[in-house]
Amino acid sequence: QSLLSPVLRSKGLLWIDSQPREALQWSHAGQMIRFRHWGYWGDSSVNPPAELGRAAEKARLAYEALVQADLGPARNELVFIGSGMDETAMRKMLDKCLLTPSEFEALQMTLGRRHRGVHRAVK
Repeated sequence: QSLLSPVLRSKGLLWIDSQPREALQWSHAGQMIRFRHWGYWGDSSVNPPAELGRAAEKARLAYEALVQADLGPARNELVFIGSGMDETAMRKMLDKCLLTPSEFEALQMTLGRRHRGVHRAVK
């Protein structure tokens, strides 16, 4: 049985190395999962999809507050909702998805500049 079987819903913001400047929205319910463009890290004009309505506005304001608090914009911020989840095992599984310091350094060299806040996505 998968560690994620007890998860009924999950959501959040996602940073991935193949699209380092883009903030992605993670949305999962039941057997459906969707990843879509949310905006650009560090862009104060992040415009989440309009169909998300009021929830999108709340998320945008929360995002801007994090940026203004200098917590660095790029990060993975996920919430899992369910019953009987093994948090420790799930964290270990998700940690395996993070860049190692050498992988992150190679990404920075490829991009040609440092991305403030991206270091939070590194082990």
